[in-house]
Amino acid sequence: KIAEGGRSCCDCTLSIKAFCHGLTRHAGSLAFGAFAVALCRVLQLFLWWAKKKDEVVGNPVTQCIWRIVNCLADCFTRFVEFVSEHAYVEVALRGLGFCAAARKSLSMAALSPGMFGLVGNVACAVRVLGVLSVVAGTEYVGCIILWWFPPEGLAYPTAPLIVVGVAAFIVAEVMMHPISAAARAALHCYAIDEEEAQNSGVGSNRAPQSLVWLAEDNRHVDLGADAHRRWCCSR
Repeated sequence: KIAEGGRSCCDCTLSIKAFCHGLTRHAGSLAFGAFAVALCRVLQLFLWWAKKKDEVVGNPVTQCIWRIVNCLADCFTRFVEFVSEHAYVEVALRGLGFCAAARKSLSMAALSPGMFGLVGNVACAVRVLGVLSVVAGTEYVGCIILWWFPPEGLAYPTAPLIVVGVAAFIVAEVMMHPISAAARAALHCYAIDEEEAQNSGVGSNRAPQSLVWLAEDNRHVDLGADAHRRWCCSR
């Protein structure tokens, strides 16, 4: 598809321009979000170390308290990651600062929890299936090559296949990671379009009709008994 300016969506100059724009215009927002996630990770690691140290004592009350604290820390870390990921989308679309973008993202998630949970889970499933498919296919091709064209002096193919699998996993992650980002961006674009339609009093005229139907069907969906688990993993 040809984008505005005569460039295709796969043109690398668009990615380079966006990368430079993010570093020059929103470096503080990027650094703040990364710092928040890293700080939560460090605190979580410290709590895990303290729990392991206290397990030597064998006090069941202390172990129970540490498990509760670790569970809360893990939930808070996932929450910060969720907010950061969606705040980055708002920074890219609206040009807001990180805190304002985080507030906007939280308000969107509160108004449409079903859509955010659905998009997050579907994007995660597609990403996992894509990575597994790439790794499995690469390993299969590697096995065929080693079977039909075995190199001299190779007694066991285990080591080459491990290297092939690791390389395939890295490439698959690089290939499939934009899927999650694109899904979040599309969700935020729909939310922005809906917000503008409500403010103007005119129905949405940009979103595809199929997307509008999907949003209406999942706007107030009940996530069920495992809603807390879906929210923690919806990214």
